[in-house]
Amino acid sequence: MQFMKEELSGNIPLVGFHDLLCIWLSGNFAQIKLSSDDQTLLPLILDLISEIHPEIDNFYSIEKGKITQSEAVIATGSDNSNLYFEKYFGHLPSLFRKNRTSVAILVGDETQEDLEKLGNDIFQYYGKGCRNVSYLLIPQDYNLDVLFKALLPFHEIIHHKKYGNNYDYNRAINLLNQESFLDNNFVLLKESESIFSPISMIHFSRYKEESKVASFIQNNENNIQIIVGNKYTPFGEGQKPKLWEYADGIDTMSWLSNLT
Repeated sequence: MQFMKEELSGNIPLVGFHDLLCIWLSGNFAQIKLSSDDQTLLPLILDLISEIHPEIDNFYSIEKGKITQSEAVIATGSDNSNLYFEKYFGHLPSLFRKNRTSVAILVGDETQEDLEKLGNDIFQYYGKGCRNVSYLLIPQDYNLDVLFKALLPFHEIIHHKKYGNNYDYNRAINLLNQESFLDNNFVLLKESESIFSPISMIHFSRYKEESKVASFIQNNENNIQIIVGNKYTPFGEGQKPKLWEYADGIDTMSWLSNLT
């Protein structure tokens, strides 16, 4: 048994639970460092598990202060956070995850139901997860009014204070900079080559040939978590990873099994 430090991200609830399962199943002890944004749900889940399987208490601890006895580290955070991880834990066997996001590829024959499900992939958890779609690849002649209409059931999201503040800020900044964008009063669409978009905004680009799609995927493969579309992860399944789907495409169980 090795002592595994697990530094959790707090962008969406229970984002580190899959890693925790892998640590347990590989026979290791998890030293959990909770995110300041997600202090409640994981301890509650662990207490519920403990009521059924009390022995699980012997395989984890929730650490409040500095952890000094770790033998390996799994950490998830921003690119800036990873500089900290590398500085303090780079001497240990480590699995560091950086910023990633997800894209959707539309071909133009999607149904109304497909596009409504895409709304879940975009807006669930307010778009804060790496499996949330923040970028669209659409055909050259695609009518974005069709997409806007399909997204209308999600209009209530604008009443969430923090999301609404992001919407107002990004709209104002783009107006001041005289940037071109589309607006339906709760989400902004902007043509851009940047795969990362701010909360309340979706970036998109148009393509004529499928070769551009393949080139885009290849050029951004290190930043893409999943691809949503009829030939990829099904619409509406973005935030429903299977147990055997690993973040960043890295087999966590294999990595843990190879630790010495």
